Amino acid sequence: MIRNQASLKNFDDLFRKFLGHLEQTNKQIQRLHLFLAVPVSVAVTIGRAINFDVNPNLTIYEIVDQKRVPTMVLDK
Repeated sequence: MIRNQASLKNFDDLFRKFLGHLEQTNKQIQRLHLFLAVPVSVAVTIGRAINFDVNPNLTIYEIVDQKRVPTMVLDK
């Protein structure tokens, strides 16, 4: 749970570390699929961390009528 700015900063650091790990160890990944149930502050933090020069394309899903539906496709 994101209770304060420090928690959000910790999430940001961890997510960027995750993206860096993908970049270094899994360059063959073409697309990252995200199934998020997060507060808006976390969604914005994720969006700010994405760098399409080095990160894979993204598909973001939401649940509609109990089905996973791609709602945003972000390509390089």
